[in-house]
Amino acid sequence: MTFASLGHEVKILRKKRGFSQKELSSGICSQAQISKIEKGDVYPLAPTLYEVANRLGVDINYFFERALMERLDYIEEVYYQIRQAINKYEYGKVKEIIRIEVKSPIYNKHLNFRQFIMWHNGICTYHVDQNVEKSLNLLDQAFNLSHTKKYYSEREIEILNSKGVIFLLTERYLEAIELYQVLLLEHGKLKSEKDPTIAIRLYYNLAKSLNKNKNFDESIKVGEQGIKYCVNKNSMYLLGHLYFQIGFNYFQMELKKESNYYFSKAHTIFDLQNKSDFKEHITKKFLNKIN
Repeated sequence: MTFASLGHEVKILRKKRGFSQKELSSGICSQAQISKIEKGDVYPLAPTLYEVANRLGVDINYFFERALMERLDYIEEVYYQIRQAINKYEYGKVKEIIRIEVKSPIYNKHLNFRQFIMWHNGICTYHVDQNVEKSLNLLDQAFNLSHTKKYYSEREIEILNSKGVIFLLTERYLEAIELYQVLLLEHGKLKSEKDPTIAIRLYYNLAKSLNKNKNFDESIKVGEQGIKYCVNKNSMYLLGHLYFQIGFNYFQMELKKESNYYFSKAHTIFDLQNKSDFKEHITKKFLNKIN
């Protein structure tokens, strides 16, 4: 909690209880000290804050809880704004949010927040600045902020998934394959899973990486594993993309019957999800050619 916000809370409670500054300060500190606290000029020592809280009829934890709520609400709002912008590919907007947040006190004091900002800074450094090595370095730094070397957390897996995406985009397919294989193994070691879409993304990105490297049979196998995972989790997330990826492998192998089957499955799923662009792409580029 900042000096100003703490002082504001003290002032509100004092007026609510009907105390003057002199009455609140009596036997605790000087009236001038209370005035400075309320103006946000100083932060009271713990014993002073304890006595002030006691006189105002609240536990000292009241101030700490308000401070925590204040920080968490702010952090969640920043997370939301960045995720929304990323989903819309508005990397310039994310870059501007990051530019502001790295200067905030929370960035240095809150490890998870700093990691989140650094992670997305790495993503934007690639898409906006087109600086591949700096981008990968930022993602490594974000990962290392929390990594214990004993196991990977869900967020750490997500951060390295972003690194794998950059490997894919820069045609570093062998590095992408190696990374995604490790991440799937680490994901399998998680004691609890909060977000099933993470593993689905890993299966899809590994299947895509293998395809780009012309490992068609392996790509099909991983794609099937991804579909099975979606079914087990009752999730439609990337399901159409996984069917498409398998169909694309068969298409490149010139196995028309098999590719037609998977492209048709993908087409049906994209139809259910109202993804007209994907449906049109499959119809024009693949199904028409096959039929």
